[in-house]
Amino acid sequence: MLVWLTEDVEAAMTDDKGVKPDASDVGAGAAAPAGVGPPPAVTASIPREQLLAKLEQALAGAGAALVGVDGSGKTTLAQEYVRSRAGDYSWVWWCDASSEYSLWSGLAVEGRKALTASGATAVESTTDAEAAERALGRLRGGAGWLVVLDGVTDEAAVRQAMVSATGKFIVTTRVDQDWRNLALTAVAVEPLTKAEAVRLLLARAEPASPKGWEISGPAGELVRELGCWPLTVAQAGSLLRLDGARDPSALLARWRQTAAAHPLEAVAGAAPERTVARLWNLAISRLEERDPSAVRLLSVLGWWGPPEGIPRSMLRWLGGSVIPDGPDRPLRAAAAAGLLSLSDDAVAVHPLLHMVWRTPDEAVPQRARERLREARATAVRALALMLEGRNTGDPAVWPILRSLVGPAEVLAAQPGGGPGSRVCR
Repeated sequence: MLVWLTEDVEAAMTDDKGVKPDASDVGAGAAAPAGVGPPPAVTASIPREQLLAKLEQALAGAGAALVGVDGSGKTTLAQEYVRSRAGDYSWVWWCDASSEYSLWSGLAVEGRKALTASGATAVESTTDAEAAERALGRLRGGAGWLVVLDGVTDEAAVRQAMVSATGKFIVTTRVDQDWRNLALTAVAVEPLTKAEAVRLLLARAEPASPKGWEISGPAGELVRELGCWPLTVAQAGSLLRLDGARDPSALLARWRQTAAAHPLEAVAGAAPERTVARLWNLAISRLEERDPSAVRLLSVLGWWGPPEGIPRSMLRWLGGSVIPDGPDRPLRAAAAAGLLSLSDDAVAVHPLLHMVWRTPDEAVPQRARERLREARATAVRALALMLEGRNTGDPAVWPILRSLVGPAEVLAAQPGGGPGSRVCR
């Protein structure tokens, strides 16, 4: 699966300064992210009591399917529920279910933890299939648990994991179908009210005073034009904070100019998805003025995955041309711009922003075709460097290999993601 990576990097097995990072500390730091507990929040949130009440009601049965378009706040709502109610369950698993691979990889992580807890030996040499089956066995035999399957796109991919047991499931999905086939009650995640949207804008922008940010003023008009979707409003708030949280009328004017100049966004999708893509273009341009290395780093992260939980330890392999002074400052700058979220050991980028970074747009210099080609080449080179000289038959190396499979799968699935192909045709 990873063999094709080296074909793109025959002459690029060292970083741009000819120095390889020290591989001795990669093992534990590069291990696949844990599935227990929610990932770092990608957007700011405000309490959505009515939706939480509907979720609680759905969980009185077998489980709930949170259904809505990208940017509606499905994952954030699930995160809020887990953080407030985790104590009600004997244990909680959070699995990225955006692909069949990511789901079963997450189950394998949990299966190895169960094996370790049971005192089993040679756990790391256990195959992913064996470890995933161990996890499913725990679901079948356990009680009082909660499993969140985040980003489900295919009912068939999760059906086998949704075993009959005494626990609960939360599925987040954009697929509007009859989820009763999986004994789930659908909960529609719709836009915020205008009042909620202005509250979220204020929470993200952090103005010195709320004066001038009333619902009846420019703040209310701005959130209305953004559709009152949590992701778009949160991103607008981040932009306002970058500019010192001045009167939102300035951003409203910039937004209207941008919408008029680019009536059709290059990224396909529903209205909120196109809206936030335009806002991201504004944020990326603003971030480039403040910290170009943060934009270069984001462009590479767009080619890696999974969207949630990219290990921070992987960033050291990117080389001096991307992050000459290390990743900490550009990560903080990108987080301040609302373009990623951080935990102690992982970086979270919204799935839609991943798509934006892989979609060329010559009207946005940071997303020009040639720059995206360079970013992809850097992403491939870093993965190849992590693999160089390793004995893939050694079980001690397998945790490292597992951490690379997610990024490699994302690369392989994109245009230009295979042997002999070219990116962004």
